[in-house]
Amino acid sequence: MAKQDIGSRKEGGGQRGHTKAQAPVISLSEPGRLRVAHVMALFAISHSTLYQGIREGRYPQPDGRDGRFPFWKTETIRQALCS
Repeated sequence: MAKQDIGSRKEGGGQRGHTKAQAPVISLSEPGRLRVAHVMALFAISHSTLYQGIREGRYPQPDGRDGRFPFWKTETIRQALCS
């Protein structure tokens, strides 16, 4: 039987690093929460650009956090995209 290296995760999930953009599954006209990946996809920007833009005031601050994960209300992002 071959020995498995449980500690390394070179392929597939479980890798640490930046979030990948992912289109939201809800409409911005509906009330809801958007995660970092959704905001990145809507603005067509990278993780680093999002956080730099938040610091510089180009993108809105998160409306709150679920534990350690920030979220934005759909209304907040809709207003930012329209301005």
